[in-house]
Order: sequence, then C-alpha cells, then structure tokens
Amino acid sequence: MQEPNGAIYLHLICLGACILATAYHSVLYIYYRDKLLLHYVAYLACMCLFIFIRSDLNNFAFGDKLANDFTFYFNEGLQVFYFILYINFGAQAIEVPLNKKSFVYKGWVLLSMVLTIYALLVIVLHLNGIVLPVAFFLTIRIFIFAMSFTLLWRCFAMPVSTFQLWILSGCIYFFICGLMSFLSKGKSEINSKRI
Repeated sequence: MQEPNGAIYLHLICLGACILATAYHSVLYIYYRDKLLLHYVAYLACMCLFIFIRSDLNNFAFGDKLANDFTFYFNEGLQVFYFILYINFGAQAIEVPLNKKSFVYKGWVLLSMVLTIYALLVIVLHLNGIVLPVAFFLTIRIFIFAMSFTLLWRCFAMPVSTFQLWILSGCIYFFICGLMSFLSKGKSEINSKRI
C-alpha cells in the first residue's frame, strides 16, 4: 500500500460527493419510481466507479500493480459506459423515446448499440492482454463526437422545457469537455498504455 499524496484528498472529496449524490437519488428513485431517476442513478454509480478507478484512491487501496491492472482493464470500457449512461439519461430527460420514428431516436439507439459493443469488446480484449491499435481508439472517438454533435444539434431544434434545456446544456458541456480531453491527452494516454 502506498503513502497518500495530496491529490488523494481531492479524489476522496469528489468520490464522496458522487457517492452521496448516488445515494440521495437512489432514495428518490425508491420513493418516486421515476424512470428518469433510475437512469441518473446508473450514471452516477458508473461515475463513482470511474472516479475510483482513475484516482489515486485505487492505488492507495490496492497498491500500484493491481491498480494499474484495473486501470488498464477497465479505463476505456468504463469511460464509454459512463458516456452511454449519460446519453441515456439525457435522452430520457428530453423524451427522445416517445418518438421512435425520429432521427434523434434512431441515432440514439445506434450510438448506444455501437458504444456498448465497443466497451464490452475493449474490456474483454484488455482482460486478455490485447490492446487495440490507436487508430481504433481514434475512430470510435470521432464516431462519438460526430454522432453526439449531430444528435445535440437535432435536439436543440425540438421544443423543450426549461428543465430539458438544462439537460441539453449539460450534454453540451459533457461534449466539449470530452473533446478537449481527447484533443489534449487522449492519444498520449493510449500510447502510454502500450509501453
């Protein structure tokens, strides 16, 4: 077990806040039985797991070797599941499933299916010590950004309530942060995993 550093306290605060939000919304779901809350709880729970896997808490709890293995096995797949769950929450919040013939609904289903298959494939391959080429990582990211941008653009053309506008704004923020992360360190992170 390694000695804690300063970053671990920030990670602990973020993870604690996320766990509290998950617990709070779980109680709300149990009380109200609202499907939207269930999607949000699933997203928050996945975010808790992602924060733990990516943080120094993982290293502190399991040691460097096991933590590095967990990060290698689950980082990419969990990150994609985290994204899928947020997109599903957003789609439920703006009532995309109500119109199954719409472009947005069909795009949402396609995006969810492709990303779920990709995430499962990456986890299985990583558990077997196989790393996908960087080109595959870049291709899936380009697909994610293109589909997400198109779906967001089409969603803003739909009539939405103030709550739904906030959800769409959150989706845009998520999209921009993902794009910045990808452009700034995505490729170097994948290359470091191959060493």
